[in-house]
Amino acid sequence: MPDRQAGNKQLIALLLMTSAAVLGVLALLIYLGIVPLPTGETRGLVALLLMVAAAADFAIGLWFFRMGQST
Repeated sequence: MPDRQAGNKQLIALLLMTSAAVLGVLALLIYLGIVPLPTGETRGLVALLLMVAAAADFAIGLWFFRMGQST
């Protein structure tokens, strides 16, 4: 049974890291103005918040990956 749990944790890690990559690309596109926002003044703030969310996703993904490796 530990092998299945390790596999599940690694799958969760992969999904979280993929989510982090998508959020990071979206943040970049918003920051560069490729994805328009209704008000231009908030572009930097929205991009920053998305990058923070991407960093959190990536960190949690690393944590799950390490947990999957140790079991």
